Amino acid sequence: MLPLSRRGIAALVLLAVPCAAVAAESARATWISRDGHVRIDHRDAIAPSGSTVVGNIFFGRGWRVYWDGPDPSANLGRVIVSFGVKARPSHHDESARELLQIGVSHDRHVVASCLYAGLRHGDGVALPDQTINGLTYAAYSNSDQSMSQGTTTLDLRVVTGGACYAIDRITETAESASDAPGALPQAQAAAELDAMLTTVHITP
Repeated sequence: MLPLSRRGIAALVLLAVPCAAVAAESARATWISRDGHVRIDHRDAIAPSGSTVVGNIFFGRGWRVYWDGPDPSANLGRVIVSFGVKARPSHHDESARELLQIGVSHDRHVVASCLYAGLRHGDGVALPDQTINGLTYAAYSNSDQSMSQGTTTLDLRVVTGGACYAIDRITETAESASDAPGALPQAQAAAELDAMLTTVHITP
């Protein structure tokens, strides 16, 4: 084999850099719940969190997005995972977060009202049922707005294996003087979370 010239070595290095970048960008992971019943595929850079979405005026405290005022968190259910991506809206005076949150409850009262509780309110709109990987979910859209914050959600509910599962695909926006560090363009961030939603597998 002929030895490589310096120019040839430099060319190989330049070729390798984009390949490494593509590999890093496309690295994938699978999150699996502790009981093994829930599985989500996601980009490795989007880390899961166990925390719920609380702390602003739009949400009741608890394990699922609630719109009619009651607090559903009194030992009735829990968030099992939340994914969030900081986003940069086209309006430069705003910041945003795109989120995907899943909660579960085995409480019989919650299971009995799983497909509608907290969702038939205000701006809530019933949507056609949605099927994701073999399960058919009741679907709603919801929104709320204040002077400086806004929230829209796609809310999915299903009963399977004697449990109520709540999936909420959430977009939060707020007035902000500057972009959050590392924020993605909002369309890109939304696409990431929408793609993850299609990978949700729930098995009883």
